[in-house]
Amino acid sequence: MAARLLRPVARRWWLPAAALTGATAMLYMHIRRVDGLQPTHRADCIIVLGAGVRNRGPGRCYRPRLNHAISLYQRGFADRIIVTELTPAAEVACVHLITHGIPAKAIVIENRSRDTWQNLLLSREIMRGRGWQSAIVVTCPFHVFRSRAMARDLGMSVQMAAAPDSPTEQDAWRHVKYTLRECLSYPKYRVLGP
Repeated sequence: MAARLLRPVARRWWLPAAALTGATAMLYMHIRRVDGLQPTHRADCIIVLGAGVRNRGPGRCYRPRLNHAISLYQRGFADRIIVTELTPAAEVACVHLITHGIPAKAIVIENRSRDTWQNLLLSREIMRGRGWQSAIVVTCPFHVFRSRAMARDLGMSVQMAAAPDSPTEQDAWRHVKYTLRECLSYPKYRVLGP
């Protein structure tokens, strides 16, 4: 009798687990489907999402983002670059760009933001203040999906640019690890907001 009573309960536990696994798998596929996006046309500016400082230089994820922004600038995708990150990382990013041939007058520093939402929100303020309408947002491949969603939620006209040399893509383990992290971060953003 007790075994019969326990069977329905035992059967039911896997339903939510299966639904959660299925939803995570779908989100994982959506994140990876857009992780190689690159711009196709010019924009008013390039926004480089912040990623910290390491040993007085751009952090491991910030450097590839900045280098990709340099490449996009040199290929004529935009004439201005906004670097976003809390002080002193934004200033370090600015020095990195100048050291690699970007004119100081082409760089705008946004040094108050602490996360992706603030990176985009404060960059949008800069854009509005200067009359810029469109942007190319540079970030790591795993981060493209959520960043694009946030930019759209802010009403920004953006193209995404995944930094091809990001350390998050160097091996299968990191590839999976950072994508699974986004599988948690994206629903959290959708449910709780920025």
